[in-house]
Amino acid sequence: MSRHVAIVTDSTAYLPPRTMERHGITAVPLTVVLGDRALEEGTEISTRSLAQALQKRRSVTTSRPSPQVFAETYRKAAESGASGIVSLHL
Repeated sequence: MSRHVAIVTDSTAYLPPRTMERHGITAVPLTVVLGDRALEEGTEISTRSLAQALQKRRSVTTSRPSPQVFAETYRKAAESGASGIVSLHL
């Protein structure tokens, strides 16, 4: 098991996928509520689709990830060998 420092942020960091992959950064998705649908940013709704909905003046709200979601992400990082975790919220 290799020891490393895990980097965790939320999807509002909008880091390029190549940068995230190269540095092993994990993004926890924000919840985007579009009309009556709750979607995970980056997996169930793209940034582009979100921007288009806003341009069309559709009802859009967001909710930050819950502490439990971050805790689960940290647990997985520790189980994969992380000796420390840096949590960035930009």
